[in-house]
Amino acid sequence: FAYRDGLGFQFRDALTLGRPWLTSIAARRDPLGGFWEASVRAPFYTDLQRDAWYVGARQVRAFVPFRRAGQQTVLVDAERLQWMASFGHRIGTPRRSGIGGLLLEGEDVKAAENAVVATDSGAVPYTGGELRGRYPGFTTVRGGVALGLRYLDFRPVRGFDAITGRQDVANGVQLSARITRSLLGEEGVERDLLVGTSLYAGRGTDRSLTAVQLDVEGRRERGAEEWDGIVGSGRAAWYQRATSRWLHSLSIEGSGGWRTRVPYQLSAGDLHGGLRGYLDTQVGGARRVVVRLEERLRLPSIRDRADVAVALFSDAGKLWAGSVPFGVTTPFIASAGASLLLAAPVGTARTLRVDVGVPLVSLPGVR
Repeated sequence: FAYRDGLGFQFRDALTLGRPWLTSIAARRDPLGGFWEASVRAPFYTDLQRDAWYVGARQVRAFVPFRRAGQQTVLVDAERLQWMASFGHRIGTPRRSGIGGLLLEGEDVKAAENAVVATDSGAVPYTGGELRGRYPGFTTVRGGVALGLRYLDFRPVRGFDAITGRQDVANGVQLSARITRSLLGEEGVERDLLVGTSLYAGRGTDRSLTAVQLDVEGRRERGAEEWDGIVGSGRAAWYQRATSRWLHSLSIEGSGGWRTRVPYQLSAGDLHGGLRGYLDTQVGGARRVVVRLEERLRLPSIRDRADVAVALFSDAGKLWAGSVPFGVTTPFIASAGASLLLAAPVGTARTLRVDVGVPLVSLPGVR
């Protein structure tokens, strides 16, 4: 009872003013922090559309966790406001196309100077000096272009990510890039160049899939010799259906940051991207690589009403300290476990999955 209750709402309208425009409004008050966001967009719903646009804003106050080996986690108070307006035009055939667009965006980041430690009796101010001056505030307004090339065909397959449900596998290559630079140079507004790129390449058949997805972004201040604010992630995956019931899968995932300007830290046990079995670990770092291996067997359906499958998995990876506060470089760590998958009705792509993982290497907070 030392913290406020969390509450929130979300509103979506897919037919705004009688047009196929998607309006989305959401807000949430967390026990610590919260956010609000609002946007109106006309997305590329079909391959026949030539134009799309987006207008939106988002403000977030997050208490970013920084784990410390053998000590309580420090929560850094970080607040930022972002807004964007964009327009895109597509040329070419539906699956052999290029996209060009214009962007106008802004960002106002408050200095992350305050930090707390969450205790059972409330949030206690953190008095250590490790974070002092580490994340100063900044403001920027940028304009630029977005470019994309698409050479994709889609193939319907079953039994890869879902148990028996259908999914469309993309065959081919898709590449996009975003280049923006600052438009205003008054005192307190930065002059910089921001570049981001995304790449997908994949090849799939009814029985196998091999695909790679990479995303990276970086910034260079005008007159500076090196880039900063570099963040990136990627995944390479291979699926192979040995039989109609048996599936092998192998993936390699990586994520990280270099000279980041906003508070962030990765954990070995993050729910998204971490190793199963290490959720309670007390160490964090700047970069992480995880390899996942899984063997999955589909069982007979339950009275023709639900699909069911079981799996054995193993995760292995490593965390690097980098330049984040309290960062730790771990040895190679691993976990192993079993999974139960359920999907109802038969053939649906919506799957409930329960993983039970056991860590095989000790880390602070995990045995």
